[in-house]
Amino acid sequence: MQPTGFRFGDFVLDFDGYALRRGDESVRLQPKTFDVLRHLVENAGRLVTKQELLDAVWPGVIVTENSLTRCIKDVRRALDDDVESPRYVETLPRKGYRFLATPVAIGTDGATHGHVG
Repeated sequence: MQPTGFRFGDFVLDFDGYALRRGDESVRLQPKTFDVLRHLVENAGRLVTKQELLDAVWPGVIVTENSLTRCIKDVRRALDDDVESPRYVETLPRKGYRFLATPVAIGTDGATHGHVG
């Protein structure tokens, strides 16, 4: 069964609702920023290269790394994460990014089903 989202820290990333929530509060994300965060969360714990993210979020579209950098900045702002001492998104200079938290999958029944990574 595919998860319908993930729980990590104070956050829930809801795939069906295309939403990020912190407690009862909805955190606004642009669609591509949501897609970047989703890809990072689904691949938690491992290095996700910039090229992999570009291919996953902008398939078949030529975009600059600036688009990805802007999305990463927005992800950090939404998660209240600090680039200098990250809790969620670690930057590996000139390589890519790693999602540091351990996400817990949420099933269609709303129950948690272990973690990824």
